[in-house]
Amino acid sequence: MSVVNIKLDYDERLWTSEEESTSSTYRWKNYELTLENGASIQLDVEITRKQKKILFEALTKPVQPNMSHWQDVPATVQNLVLKIEQQLRDGAAYADKRLRFVGGALRLPPWSFSRQPTNSNHRWASVYWSFNEQDLQHLAPLIDQLEEKQRLIYSKGIWIPLPDAYEGRDVMLTKEQRDEAGDLLSETIDIPPSYALFASALDQWENRNFGSAIAILAVSLETALKWHLTKQGDAIAGYLIENIQSPPLPNLLSCARTHADLNIPKKYQGWLATLVKARNEIVHKPVEKDLKPLEVGRWFATGEAILKALMGINPDDNIGEFVDISSNIEVFPAGTKGVVLRREETYSEDSFHILLDSGITRRFSLEAFTVVKE
Repeated sequence: MSVVNIKLDYDERLWTSEEESTSSTYRWKNYELTLENGASIQLDVEITRKQKKILFEALTKPVQPNMSHWQDVPATVQNLVLKIEQQLRDGAAYADKRLRFVGGALRLPPWSFSRQPTNSNHRWASVYWSFNEQDLQHLAPLIDQLEEKQRLIYSKGIWIPLPDAYEGRDVMLTKEQRDEAGDLLSETIDIPPSYALFASALDQWENRNFGSAIAILAVSLETALKWHLTKQGDAIAGYLIENIQSPPLPNLLSCARTHADLNIPKKYQGWLATLVKARNEIVHKPVEKDLKPLEVGRWFATGEAILKALMGINPDDNIGEFVDISSNIEVFPAGTKGVVLRREETYSEDSFHILLDSGITRRFSLEAFTVVKE
């Protein structure tokens, strides 16, 4: 067993009283929770000697010691890190729910993993691998090969970077979009609340709180389509949309496509049907739903495309499609899959923004992927 630690981030709003002691520690299965002006999770993870060596070598190669970024981690070890991360997320979610159930922590914001600074501008989510005696024995030959400064840095442990938050990449506004935003500031027009709701859903998705993200996403799209239909129809249609029992989300989209000139592919209706099914299971069933990250990515890609279509921006045919990444791209292992989030132009380069099954997003040319036929 090796020990991996993570601190949960509650925006520094979780504190413990000093009635008896400043910290409390509790164990279950192979986890340990420490409450001391915050919450930390320790995981006893099973990792072979070979895996330790591969991981250590990968993490000590970057130029800046102990400050690796996920993009620096070779694809050969990414799956190992993802397995460790998933175990930590499972433990963190388990502890978080029980914290809230006692009442004192009910008002906490959603948890996320704390982020380590790599320079003045960026902070990356990381976990700390704390070396025990067995780890040091296994890694001794590799540690001895390091320069003296590095040997000191890695004498007790090493930070393991985690994938970027989904969608953690910059957004670029064109000159026309900047001018449009400026014009809107001086106009007294109604901006539908669906855009703020979508932003809230996206925030939850970035931190991989999938259940909350899906519930808010479905509400944002229902709100957006109702708003669009109300604007397009007469007073009676508006009254019915606002007051009758809410029709299923796919039906709203079908109505908008058929009767309100919304230029959206019909396949989106099927994807929204799976979104609604997942939302209903999350909201109405008292069990955890096993969600597939790429499918959640498809739902967000669909949602963004719908909101843009309401602005008059037609979606690309590849948006929301599952894809296989070309084996000719050496940095990704064979069999890498993804989902197309959007088509975008950055620095005059036309590309497709794709969420990969490793949890990172990259931009690819059209030739770098193949759409998976379903």
